[in-house]
Amino acid sequence: MSSSSHSTPVKSPKPPAKAQKSGPSSTPLFTPTMQDRQARNKNPYSSSDDEDSPDEDQDDRYDSSYANTQLRRDAAIKLDNPELVMMLAQSRNESIPSTRRYLTKLMGGFITQRQLDAQAAAAAVKVPDPKPSTSRPTSTRKTI
Repeated sequence: MSSSSHSTPVKSPKPPAKAQKSGPSSTPLFTPTMQDRQARNKNPYSSSDDEDSPDEDQDDRYDSSYANTQLRRDAAIKLDNPELVMMLAQSRNESIPSTRRYLTKLMGGFITQRQLDAQAAAAAVKVPDPKPSTSRPTSTRKTI
């Protein structure tokens, strides 16, 4: 048999190009400073230090004052005991499901002590009667 002159072309090996990673690990998304700000529940993309002040957001839902913490704990204790839920529902003149919803909102921080104090103050203010009576009632006695 004769040897064939046909051969497969051999590709010359190219030098390996510098591998560029194209994934999340190629460039860090968060710098250590950004990670620190994120861990402290701050905006990691903000560069100003003014935002670190405690008055930055004033979101009452995440207000961790002692009064709000106690309010949430108290709501959790009441929700855990059905008898307490029933007693609270009776005292509030509400149904048990609406009382459970109220306690759940307290426990979740949607109702704060400041809001409860404002509601109590508004309820304490008496609304004057819109039409005061100026005439005296007449007597039903007949004189003879």
